[in-house]
Amino acid sequence: MKAWRSAATVAALITTCVVAGSGQQSDAGEQAMALVHGDRSGHTDSRFMLKGQSVKGLYPGATRQIKLTVANPFGFPLTLRSVEGQLTGTNRRACPANRSTMRVGGYSGRLPITIEPYGRRTLPGTIPVSMPRDATPKCSDTQFLIDLTATGKKAGR
Repeated sequence: MKAWRSAATVAALITTCVVAGSGQQSDAGEQAMALVHGDRSGHTDSRFMLKGQSVKGLYPGATRQIKLTVANPFGFPLTLRSVEGQLTGTNRRACPANRSTMRVGGYSGRLPITIEPYGRRTLPGTIPVSMPRDATPKCSDTQFLIDLTATGKKAGR
């Protein structure tokens, strides 16, 4: 039958958000990213969509916020239990993906949150990203890759 619907745990597909460093102060323009979800990955895990917005305009000392949206592809309410981001790479060899070039903070919003069946919800919190004041100038115009993950479960279980 549909044993996966009664699964206690639901895991989000790891998605990647792009954060661009400009090397100089500028306005933060945001561009939506379309991140896709998959079908179930096993008998106990199912996937749902976690969408982040790209952020631009980072420079040494600046902080920007990644706004997140969750889509529930199931016919039952989904309770979102955790959200996090992790720096995983850059598009420049001279600018390594580590805490000296980019810092990714914890999700700032209230959890858990319930998403209605087949619903979509923009989360009230964000994930902050910041470029340290002493970041190398070699990180100007670099794209930082941030993996976004979330976990949840069928509401009421």
